[in-house]
Formats: sequence, C-alpha cells, structure tokens
Amino acid sequence: MIQVHVHTNVIRQTVVVDINTTPNQVFKDLDADATGTMVNVNGTIIQSGDVDLPFSDLATKYPRAGIGDGQEIDLTSIVKADGAAE
Repeated sequence: MIQVHVHTNVIRQTVVVDINTTPNQVFKDLDADATGTMVNVNGTIIQSGDVDLPFSDLATKYPRAGIGDGQEIDLTSIVKADGAAE
C-alpha cells in the first residue's frame, strides 16, 4: 500500500492504494481527468504512455521518483495551456 497525495487544478486529496494501482486509476477514482496533462510523481515527469503502468512498474522505470510499497508519494497532474482565455 502507498499513500498518494493527489494534486490537480481542482483536487487536493490523499488516498491509500495498492502498489499495483496505476496513476490513471487514481485519477479516475477521484473523477479527475488527466488526459492531455503533464503527470509527475514526486517531481519526476511520467511519460504519457506510462500513466497506465502500475506504481510497482513505475518504481523500476523511474527509480528517482522514490516509489515503493509503504511510501508516501505526490501524484500531480498539470495542465499546460497556451495562454489565458480572452
């Protein structure tokens, strides 16, 4: 189990999930759409195709992210916009 601090433009919530859960599952469970956003774990940018990998696999692929069973992590989804609406 890992404690995930989820941060989006509209959500600030902490959830506890299994290490085999994917970042995308966490966002979906919180009704947060991370499509087209930049996702990072503990400040490490996760490639868009990897958000459907379980945290256990991300721990191997992104060792600097500090993902591990029993750990607390920050999962952030950032919208990159071209500019403010007129």
